[in-house]
Amino acid sequence: MIKMFIRIFIYIILTGYAVANLTQTQADSFLKKFNNKSQSLEELFSKSFLNKVSINQLIYIRDDFNKKYGKYVKVRIDNGNKCKVYYEKAKFPSVMVFDSKGLISTLWFGAPIQDNDNIEAIRKELMALQGKVSLCLRKDGKEFFSMNKYSPMAVGSAFKLFILKALNSKLQAGKLQAGKLQAGKLHLYDTLIIDEIHKSLPSGILQSWQSGDVLTVNTASNLMISISDNTATDLLIDKIGREYIEKFAPSSMKPFYKTKEMFLLKLVKDSNYTKRFIKADISTKRIELAKLDTMSLSEANVYDFTSPRYLEIEWYVSTDELCKTIEALRTMSQLSINAGLIDKKDWYYVGFKGGSEPGVLNYTYLLQKTKSSPVYSLSASINARSDNVDKDSEFTLLIKRIIDIIEKGKKD
Repeated sequence: MIKMFIRIFIYIILTGYAVANLTQTQADSFLKKFNNKSQSLEELFSKSFLNKVSINQLIYIRDDFNKKYGKYVKVRIDNGNKCKVYYEKAKFPSVMVFDSKGLISTLWFGAPIQDNDNIEAIRKELMALQGKVSLCLRKDGKEFFSMNKYSPMAVGSAFKLFILKALNSKLQAGKLQAGKLQAGKLHLYDTLIIDEIHKSLPSGILQSWQSGDVLTVNTASNLMISISDNTATDLLIDKIGREYIEKFAPSSMKPFYKTKEMFLLKLVKDSNYTKRFIKADISTKRIELAKLDTMSLSEANVYDFTSPRYLEIEWYVSTDELCKTIEALRTMSQLSINAGLIDKKDWYYVGFKGGSEPGVLNYTYLLQKTKSSPVYSLSASINARSDNVDKDSEFTLLIKRIIDIIEKGKKD
């Protein structure tokens, strides 16, 4: 889908470059002053910083931290300009850079790691969010925690997991038998040719390649999962076959949209056409999708996708099914390229595919902390017809808190 900026971090403000390593005294002195409401914040930050971030924004950040996480306690230097900032109820990875005058020129606070966090507390906060939420968390294939896990939800590009599942089936059918590749079957090194018909909108890079450029099925599948390349996705749908993919997808995904078709349906200039399509039966929809395949994206208002539009036209699937699907795809290397919200170096295995559009956000994970640790599958979706949830950090931060609990190996 449209490339989303996943808000892994609460605040990221970069207006300068490191000139010297951070010292304990320097960091602690700044944080004590920053959290003192009688302190004039203008005296702590460089002019270049304040040109980009207002005093009111800084006051909001400070007060928000104090309200949610208690008082500032201490800071510990990691290396260079990185440190960990401790409040009473949470700690934050952070970056601080001071200029030659001793003023802050760069300040970054990462997502909070909360002390004594628990699933039930997160459940209450998820329930309070605007929109509908579904979540499924499984441990070694058995349910660990869930909310509305059987509800079909719009999931954005997470639908691409079902293309990967169908691709895996085709690849298995094409494997070596008696030392020979199976003729007429699909193989990773088979080629795909980019043409104007298959070019979709971002996210991705292939829409900018020249028509006639060639890539392999392997490259296309890597791009489809790791950077959610929509042109790669549509090329693979045609290569594998729409109706073949539908055998591996839930019935709520019939007919199985290509990304270009979805964009045209949502953004076509004739809104009456879209409304008629929504009401049509599956057979009629298939006929209309065949027509859309020949249309140009110039027929769409591509700059008019800034708020939720026609959520009826989407890929719907439950978080329960997404968990089971990503579990079944554990051996597919495509899943482990992009770790989403997670730093891969802290885990033995991370598999990830997410998805978003205005009003839709999904995170689907397969996680294992160490080689001997339990394997967790996590899928979480939120849909809101009146809210751009993909630009809202609250849902993302709550999912990150669940991941932190998994990482710590907590029982609750």
